[in-house]
Amino acid sequence: MKTAKNYFFLMIILVVIFSCESNPTTENYSAQRNLLSPKIDGVIDSIWLSAFSAPILKTKGNHAIKDSVDLSASFKVLWDETNIYLLVDVKDNFKFNTNNLKYKSVDMPNPWECDAIELFVDSENTKLDFFDSTKKHFKYEFVYSTDIVMSNDNSRTDGILFAFSDTEHGYLCEICIPFKTLDIKPYINQTLGFEITVNDNDNDPEEGRFILRRKVLSWAEEGVVANAWRNTSVYGNLQLVK
Repeated sequence: MKTAKNYFFLMIILVVIFSCESNPTTENYSAQRNLLSPKIDGVIDSIWLSAFSAPILKTKGNHAIKDSVDLSASFKVLWDETNIYLLVDVKDNFKFNTNNLKYKSVDMPNPWECDAIELFVDSENTKLDFFDSTKKHFKYEFVYSTDIVMSNDNSRTDGILFAFSDTEHGYLCEICIPFKTLDIKPYINQTLGFEITVNDNDNDPEEGRFILRRKVLSWAEEGVVANAWRNTSVYGNLQLVK
């Protein structure tokens, strides 16, 4: 009898844990259409001035962020008939440069373990509780100090451009993704599933082996567990407007 009661309470605990891991989001962003295209060079063009700046505030994991200087971020989105454009502004007082790794053959980290920006797009805004590339789900990693767009699920990268630039408080990342690459034919008021996360690794790569990323910020997903890589229901809504 005691064993049955213990099993019953264990099942309740597991249900609570898993229900808390993937929480629906209510985040929405309206991306303005622009007739002019920003130059993808990591410099803030005047074109970006009209775009709304959305803060990336939700903390993931168990490591506390000391303050906004330690890690904070915001993003802007614009679009035209051909591409979607993103500008991400990150405050990070210690930038992890993979080019300075002391033992590259041993210590090269995964993209999400670096100072990096991860983008997740659900082209049809399915809000499914799983990730499936055959459903037009895409995910990309843009790692600070590198010039290659990465994707751990082999999402198409055709035509994607991006550039990092250092700032006094951290770095900027400017990104251009063709709608064709995302299998999207854009139109006014179209809504995409969208999530952006910022990873922070505060270790010194010149010291040899590093501890994995310590801090993660997400825009849309609630809760402390990062599930965007496997669950599109946690994505926010990105609407294409005039």
